[in-house]
Amino acid sequence: MHRNNLQCPWTQDPRMQYTEGWNRDIPTLVTNHSRARFIGPVTAYFDEPYIQYFLAHANPHPYAISWHAYPCQTGTSDPTCMSYTNGEGPNITAANTDMANAGVVVPI
Repeated sequence: MHRNNLQCPWTQDPRMQYTEGWNRDIPTLVTNHSRARFIGPVTAYFDEPYIQYFLAHANPHPYAISWHAYPCQTGTSDPTCMSYTNGEGPNITAANTDMANAGVVVPI
């Protein structure tokens, strides 16, 4: 379930709306596709409040969480791109802490 599939304009907090959809739809998908692994949310950037809310309220928990990072634009130098990539370490650490605090154990 991709968060862009939600109805706009938002009628409530998007974190709440996404999580309600997850809690409604993912249990059925898990039942019907027992070998599948469901990941969520997939955000456009590291959005820790969104991730924390989701982890605290998602049932079932996701198998992993994900976010996109877009460090490079046309004309961005390689060193600049790489410096941004190196800066993702604190976000990864924070995400791992958030998952551990929510009782989510992921294989990676």
